[in-house]
This record gives sequence, C-alpha cells and structure tokens, in this order.
Amino acid sequence: MKEFHFITRDLIRKGWPEDKKYCVTDADGTRYLLRVSDLSAYKKKQMEFQMMQRVEKLGIPMCRPIAFGTCGEGVYSIQSWIDGEDADEVISSFLKKSSILTDWKLVRY
Repeated sequence: MKEFHFITRDLIRKGWPEDKKYCVTDADGTRYLLRVSDLSAYKKKQMEFQMMQRVEKLGIPMCRPIAFGTCGEGVYSIQSWIDGEDADEVISSFLKKSSILTDWKLVRY
C-alpha cells in the first residue's frame, strides 16, 4: 500500500465530533480528508470504509476511500478531497431565502 507523507495538516472544526478531521496535503499538492478516531471504534470505522468502497463502485459522487488502518492516534481513513460548501451554511441560506419568498407571497396576496 502507498505510504503517505503529508506536508500540511489542518484541523476541520465542523461536522460531527466523533472523529478528528483534517485537510491534509501531500508534496504534490494533492489534498485528502484524513479522519482519525479512537482505536475502540476500529470495527465500526472498518465497516464504514468498506461500505464507502462498495458505494464508490456504484458511481455515486463522493469522497473516494483511499486508505484505512491504525496509527499512533487511533484508527484512520484517508479519502479524496472534494471542495464544496458547508451543508449547515447552505441549508441556513436556503431557509432564509425561502422565508423571504414566503413572506413576499403573503404580502402580495
């Protein structure tokens, strides 16, 4: 299996607190999502990784599962990085716009 050497490791403070999440970059400038969990979650994380491998074969757009294993910090998975917007921010923005449109419709009628 490929050995990874990351030159940057930036903590991601959003999302569910179960894992520590990092945006990591290798020497080629390729970014990845690194997820690290407590070693006690090994079986659960292994099943999640295997499920991601099966879903990837269906052609669903998602982070590609790259590597899974253990390290000094616990159990890790490395996934391809996908740029995007924070779901909480997108949903909040949508709800605000929806509320404005609903208010406008009520005033209009």
